[in-house]
Amino acid sequence: MKPSRMVAVVIDILMIVILPILMSYILVGKATHIYLGLTMVLLFIIHHIINRRWLKNMAKGSYTPLRSVSTLINLLLIGVMFAMPVSGLIMDGQIVPALHITGSAATARLVHLPVAYWGFVLLSLHLGFQWNRLRGSLKSVFNVTVPPAVSRFLRAAACLISLYGVRAFIKRDLWSYMSLTVQFAAFNKKEPLLYFFADYIAMMILFASIGFLAAMYLQKAGAKRSTRPRP
Repeated sequence: MKPSRMVAVVIDILMIVILPILMSYILVGKATHIYLGLTMVLLFIIHHIINRRWLKNMAKGSYTPLRSVSTLINLLLIGVMFAMPVSGLIMDGQIVPALHITGSAATARLVHLPVAYWGFVLLSLHLGFQWNRLRGSLKSVFNVTVPPAVSRFLRAAACLISLYGVRAFIKRDLWSYMSLTVQFAAFNKKEPLLYFFADYIAMMILFASIGFLAAMYLQKAGAKRSTRPRP
């Protein structure tokens, strides 16, 4: 495997690990949240540098249903990953004074809250859309072939965890934050981090599964359209 591909796999794994920790905010502390957020942005930038061919080829070739939806998710993610650090640094300049950006903290908070939760959902969907590629890279790195029985078990586990993820999405009331119906995120400071991470990891698996299934459906739809006889 090329070194750049190896680096890409490590970056993808780090982003997957950091994502649920970022969502904990108060539970892990403001400073940890900000530094992890800046780390995530840096990893995101490196990820796109490594995969710069995607940007170069955006205007080339035809757009299948799969490519169209995947591109839309990627473009929304780029916007979200720009808005999150900018609004976050406007809100609090005490942790990293050198990066403080002047602006209205109240307005920045109204931006930061929904884009943070939309970013969580979009990154999870993106993971699902890119799962086959990531799985192939992991297989090349670790040179491990998953037996069919284990693969079936993992799929069943993903289904069960996704069902719990639906419950967690409702319990955590994520849509209220995504739609800005609620303008302040509520945290139970006495809640064990384990419970919090269990809910958010379940929701990550839920949206990644939705992304994976959507990608499979769109790929089949594109294949059918390409083989359909033209009038």
